[in-house]
Amino acid sequence: MTVGILGLGLIGGSIARAYAKSGHNVLVCEKDQSIFSFAQLSGAVHGTLDFESIGLCDVIFLAIYPAGSAAWLEENAKYVNKPVLIHVITKKGKGYAPAEKDPGKFHGVAPFDIETGVPKKLKPKANYTDVFSTVMIKLARRNP
Repeated sequence: MTVGILGLGLIGGSIARAYAKSGHNVLVCEKDQSIFSFAQLSGAVHGTLDFESIGLCDVIFLAIYPAGSAAWLEENAKYVNKPVLIHVITKKGKGYAPAEKDPGKFHGVAPFDIETGVPKKLKPKANYTDVFSTVMIKLARRNP
């Protein structure tokens, strides 16, 4: 099977690795050449998803923001020349009110109360990501 993926972020990259590991041909459209090159070197990607290769795909995952997915579809739908499943990965947390209200809180979550969305255990101290994020935000504010 040939799989097309638009975007190699956390979701697109995970999909690429899983399909490649299962022996499928993975074609990707990624605007950041360094990310594409790394994915290709790691064996998660076998080629580029472009107007010439779209017609080879049996399934296409659109793993970028919704407006970008819609624009990509409008521009590239004419190159799909057979029945193909296109899966648009949409808004994080859709349908779960606490996650819709604050999607950042629900990225890499620990166990939480399903009714309220409140974590069952509070973090005792900051982890690496917390410290890194705080420092990067402070640096960005100082150097806009």
